[in-house]
Amino acid sequence: TELRIMAQLIDGSTGTRLWSKSYDRQLDNVFSIQEDVAKDVAQALSIKLGVGAMSRAEGGTNNVEAYDRFLRARRLIIAGGREASSQAANLLREAVALDSSFSRAWLELSRALSAVSGAGVGLTAAEAAPLLSEAEAAMERVRQLAPNSRGARLAQVQQLLTEHKWTEADQLMESLRRAFPLTAETMDVAEAYCDVARTLGRVR
Repeated sequence: TELRIMAQLIDGSTGTRLWSKSYDRQLDNVFSIQEDVAKDVAQALSIKLGVGAMSRAEGGTNNVEAYDRFLRARRLIIAGGREASSQAANLLREAVALDSSFSRAWLELSRALSAVSGAGVGLTAAEAAPLLSEAEAAMERVRQLAPNSRGARLAQVQQLLTEHKWTEADQLMESLRRAFPLTAETMDVAEAYCDVARTLGRVR
């Protein structure tokens, strides 16, 4: 028995077909078909949805499952709150397990863990310590994997703030803000800019 599968990738906002492919196989080889479709769809997603454009130099990934977890975690982080940050941290742990070179996921993991362990969340110093240690280890991974990436430079800003090097943090943040105009893809820069502004008392 022959089987034909048609797979399509559609832009949900415009209805435009971005990619399509048909598969003609024997039904007794259905698991091979599943693998072929999964590989092709993953490749199409990398190209058409910008995962592939997230180059290693910028700390990205070509692993669609890792990227999916990254996006889900980002949504939780934006929602805010300790519970959301904790859930985001778990997703990001899964993302870096799938792709240990995904430095943007390491960066978000560090932020999520810092949020979970931060002041005012009801943890004792002993409870917060391992989370902070994991957060610092994640930040170090960012610096190792993509030292010139946006993520690594944002990590440097956070480190300068931690060390109370206000002027250096401010200068580096300004250069990043000029280099990366605000878009949905550069919200991490905007968030870091807000952190610096609040720390320096620019509450407006």
